[in-house]
Amino acid sequence: MISLSIIDIQGKKLQDQQLDTSKNIHTVYIDTLPKGMYFIRVTSTKDVIVKKLLIN
Repeated sequence: MISLSIIDIQGKKLQDQQLDTSKNIHTVYIDTLPKGMYFIRVTSTKDVIVKKLLIN
């Protein structure tokens, strides 16, 4: 199972969703998030990847 989280700059988890591994494309809706910097964390059984997300 793979999970995706969006985290604000204070470390608060704003979104958390489980991804269907049978699909190659996933949609994450960020239109409700205000402008600012966030982190996207993707967690699998083997890895954790964190990337910055900047909404202007």
